[in-house]
Amino acid sequence: MPTISSAQRRVLAALLRAQGDVNVASRIAKVTKQYIYDVVRRLRSSGVKFYAEPVYRALGLTPVLVVNEGDGTEEAWSRNVIFSARYYGFNGRSYKLEVFVVSEDKIDSVFRELSGKCLALTELYDILQPVPEIGLEEFLNKAASGKFEKFQLRTIKRVSVDRYDAILMSKLGEDYFTPLKTIAEEKGVNRSTLSYHYRRHVKSVIRLRYHYIPSTKLPPLLLKVNLASRDALSLLTRCSFVLEVFLGRDKSDALLITTLKAEQLWSLMRKTPSLQGTFGEINVSGMIDPSTIKRGVPDYESLFASTAYGRL
Repeated sequence: MPTISSAQRRVLAALLRAQGDVNVASRIAKVTKQYIYDVVRRLRSSGVKFYAEPVYRALGLTPVLVVNEGDGTEEAWSRNVIFSARYYGFNGRSYKLEVFVVSEDKIDSVFRELSGKCLALTELYDILQPVPEIGLEEFLNKAASGKFEKFQLRTIKRVSVDRYDAILMSKLGEDYFTPLKTIAEEKGVNRSTLSYHYRRHVKSVIRLRYHYIPSTKLPPLLLKVNLASRDALSLLTRCSFVLEVFLGRDKSDALLITTLKAEQLWSLMRKTPSLQGTFGEINVSGMIDPSTIKRGVPDYESLFASTAYGRL
């Protein structure tokens, strides 16, 4: 399990700010491009994975979060699960959490089919990954003040996609830094064609993400947050101890995957009551078993074939 140093976090933050553009990231971090590449190489060798995640709604897809006590979602949706993990609540029970995507024209039928079969079924607006810039202490101080920067969600512009876009998103969803030349050779398509589709269609809708299982004695925690205001997201999306934010459709509630040490959890719990009026209500839902965390890449070709925004 990797440990990310403060210097490496600065590079990660710069890369996320730069949307994966190494030239821009080097200027943000005020380091050389070679240094950025060296950090990425060391992180990858230690187990950190870099991948591309699209703005699903821009593709006509809707992310859905499911919680149950069984083995998972219905088989019909299993091939489009993008995140899954088992967590243990403080009531002595274990739960399976899954996030999958479905074409937006099928969302109503999915809810009709799964309602009553799951403990929780939630339509998500988006999945966010914070830029790791501030620690817990700074977060608590800023959250208590209630003074946040204006938070602006990225404007979602619908795009039309085809087979080449599906190929690119599938491969970059496995490894963000896969060269287009490698993808072209593997898939037997023209490199120039892939390059064109990347520039014109794919680049604008994908985001650089990183994933790792932290080496801490306390396993990752699942927190539920009801935000006092949407602008509180401007603080939440800068926290180095938050790995992912599963943002609800109305943008006022979210589930967080966090990496906190035992003493940090105690600090957070002590401060939580005083944050309700300024930041929002925070509840610890349970502890995630790190060995059960899995990521998946959707079957884009079948999804795009069934959505109005696809041209497969």
